[in-house]
Amino acid sequence: MTATDTHEQTIKICIAGATGRMGSVVARESATRFQIVGAVAAQSDPAVGRSLRSLNIAPADVIVSPPTDIVKAAEDCDVYISFTNPEAELTNLPALVAMRKPLVIGTTGFTEDQKGRFESIITPVPAVVSSNFSIGANYLLALAAFISNLPEDFDFSIIEAHHSLKTDSPSGTAKRLIDIISARRGYTSVVSGRSGLSKRTRHELEAFSVRAGGIPGIHLVLASGSHEFIKLEHNVFSRSAFAEGALLAARWVIGRRPGIYSMAQVLGMT
Repeated sequence: MTATDTHEQTIKICIAGATGRMGSVVARESATRFQIVGAVAAQSDPAVGRSLRSLNIAPADVIVSPPTDIVKAAEDCDVYISFTNPEAELTNLPALVAMRKPLVIGTTGFTEDQKGRFESIITPVPAVVSSNFSIGANYLLALAAFISNLPEDFDFSIIEAHHSLKTDSPSGTAKRLIDIISARRGYTSVVSGRSGLSKRTRHELEAFSVRAGGIPGIHLVLASGSHEFIKLEHNVFSRSAFAEGALLAARWVIGRRPGIYSMAQVLGMT
């Protein structure tokens, strides 16, 4: 299938992490516009061997497969969408690359070493990789880059909040904000908390994380001058915002040249 075919044919997808917080939403949101032909979950997941329909995830009779059956699960897909964990990606993705499957990857929490291995694995195929598939969040990144040109007496701070089960901190999107703002303003250190006597220096970027309840995702950028401040804030009402972006990326990535793409490219921002 080529990029020009994607508006004429139903795209077939395989979802890894299909029973998880994000994967299940992708499955539900894709049901009427895409064809789910494969679903993968962890070997220990009790959902393995059951259908997405019986699990009330999506109206599809696709059976959830363990990673050991990933080749069979993905063999008929046009795009492989994955929201899992770094260890699972490093184990599973070589098989997908060998099958020359386009990829949409939303997994976060990679160490620097894992990130290098991950990028090396996926380079031979077209892959959209993003820590946040929300369309609004990607515009937040662009706006953060724009206001980073403010005069040097403005101090920047980042606050992000997610559900209490999220294990990585700061979030992938917060890390992107840190990289963007630091590169433009020359920050050389990141402060993730303050207590006692702790005066801020010009070379510090503040980045604070909150983990509470079921918060889907909040990202806030403050640019504070002596007499005024600018606040950029992006909130999601549900994980459907991430799923919609991932599905947009899935439609876009088909027929692209091998390489790693960003959501900014999917959205035509670069």
